[in-house]
Amino acid sequence: MGIRNKLLFIIASALLLVLYVSTHLQINLHKQAFDTELEKRIVLLKHNLNQQALVQAQALSSSIAENLASFNLFSLTQIINDSVNNTPELQQAILVSKNGKVFIHTSDPLQQQLPYQPTNHGSISQVSIKTPDSISVLGINNPEDSALPISSLEYRVPITIGESHWGDIYLLYSLKKLNKVITQSIAENTQLQEEQTNKAFYSAGAILLVAFVLISQLAERLVEPIVRLSAYTKEIANGNFTKVHNAAITGTDEIAELSHNFTDMAKNLEENYLEQAQYNLTLDAKVNERTKALHKKNEELLNAFKKVEESQQQLIYSEKIAALGQLIAGIAHEINTPLGAIGASASNTSMSLEDHLTQLKPILEKSPDPDAQALNKIISLIGRSTNNHSDSLSTREERAIKRSLSKELAPHHQEGAEDLAELLLEMGLHDQLSALKPEILDPENNKIVSLAHSLTSIRRNNMTIHTAIARVSKIVFALKSFSHQDCSGEMIQSNINDGIKTVLVLYQNQFKQGCEVHLDYGDLPSTLCYPDELNQVWTNLTHNALQAMHNEGELSVSTKVQEGNILVQFTDNGPGIPEDIQEKVFSSFFTTKPAGEGSGLGLGICKKIVDKHQGNIDFESEVGRTTFSVSIPIRVK
Repeated sequence: MGIRNKLLFIIASALLLVLYVSTHLQINLHKQAFDTELEKRIVLLKHNLNQQALVQAQALSSSIAENLASFNLFSLTQIINDSVNNTPELQQAILVSKNGKVFIHTSDPLQQQLPYQPTNHGSISQVSIKTPDSISVLGINNPEDSALPISSLEYRVPITIGESHWGDIYLLYSLKKLNKVITQSIAENTQLQEEQTNKAFYSAGAILLVAFVLISQLAERLVEPIVRLSAYTKEIANGNFTKVHNAAITGTDEIAELSHNFTDMAKNLEENYLEQAQYNLTLDAKVNERTKALHKKNEELLNAFKKVEESQQQLIYSEKIAALGQLIAGIAHEINTPLGAIGASASNTSMSLEDHLTQLKPILEKSPDPDAQALNKIISLIGRSTNNHSDSLSTREERAIKRSLSKELAPHHQEGAEDLAELLLEMGLHDQLSALKPEILDPENNKIVSLAHSLTSIRRNNMTIHTAIARVSKIVFALKSFSHQDCSGEMIQSNINDGIKTVLVLYQNQFKQGCEVHLDYGDLPSTLCYPDELNQVWTNLTHNALQAMHNEGELSVSTKVQEGNILVQFTDNGPGIPEDIQEKVFSSFFTTKPAGEGSGLGLGICKKIVDKHQGNIDFESEVGRTTFSVSIPIRVK
């Protein structure tokens, strides 16, 4: 405690002692008056509550007796419930018959028709309240508040019908509101006493303030140098050494000597502080510089790692393609060998049949033998079948024609009309029935028609074999072309249309599942390019379009020459590419496909292949339409 505070403490203590003695008697007199007034007010409040309860109890007792006498139980229940609901102080009402069973219970209807259990909200005590002789009152103790020991009052009111005692109604009145008013009154009484006490202390405080001003002037001269040194200490703690240079106090006493020593210490601290700050700045700069360098290295390593990973994936893909190419080349050779044998055998069979039929016809025409004439009819039917046979009819059309032929042949061939109609339909003679009627309608010629159908089937089957061989050869050629890897590393002259056609041949099976393909090939010149790599671009764009449409929709492929470039466009009517990912579609390892269905390298590799050709690839996408455009410069040797 400082000198100034000590002087102030002594004077304030003396003044407080005098004020305490002078005001103590006055405070006690006020307290006695307030307590007397409070007791009168509490008695009046209790009396008013009791009168209200008695009036309500007597009125309720009369209403209950009237309704019991008239057996109006609904009105009885409503009167009791309304009394409880409309009287805030009335907590509950319990109507008990004289045999001790609950008739009506407003708080717990489940207690009705059960034996009455006395209120157990707390311990019960007798209270001294004036009531009529027939009404008794019990006080329910409040264990939570010792100052207000009774929390509620229970009035027991007898119910009399005529001169007969029917039962009792127990009315439980809460003293919560009354106790709250009493508590507020006690608080107001206490507040008034505190105000009187405060007035006395305010007077003492005024006197003490005057003394404080006088003593402060005297103490200020003594403690001012020490206070100034304390302020300088705080400045030093905050790192401000400028004001401390003038901290020295003139004089020869101990305080002046202390101020000089303090100034010297502050100067030494300032020098050390500046050195430390300069070192910290240098250290921060070095840390920031090394952090930036490390961050740059990390980015370079991350980019290098991505490139290595991408190159690894491309290498794996290339190895797979190379292995697949070798496998396809071997399979193609194995397929072409039996295909050649099958094609040669089918051709030999067709040529042999044609030669025999050609040589046999002139001979049969000159022969008068009936069997020879029958054979001539067979050859004639075979010729007609060859010239008119067509596979363009749908299944529905075939069924309709078959029913029509059967109906027309039925009068002449009652048993074999359907079989004969089927033979004529397969031979392609269904539209020449009128010309063939003389021969066909004769049942004796059934064997001739059947034999002609068998020979025609040989020719038709050979034609089917040749068609299938041509399709298989085309697919094998496409597979060999697609799997071929150019290892020279140099551009070669190639037509881009040929590469696209080769790729689309490999997707014929997917197209048959419900995809409609529109092709618009322009007249393209040959150009220097890497055709194998471009085939990879066309494959990826086709595959992505089919996946987007789930193999059902419309795929349009067009090529044309535009401003010295070859423009290739793939358009599908799939759902489109969402706007939030359009900027990422050419990023490596970015994919929207489920795990196992894509690595995210497809379009990234496509962009690198197009960039390698010094071309450009971009896309336009909206809901229901996406178009990828690839532009390749035309180069000629």
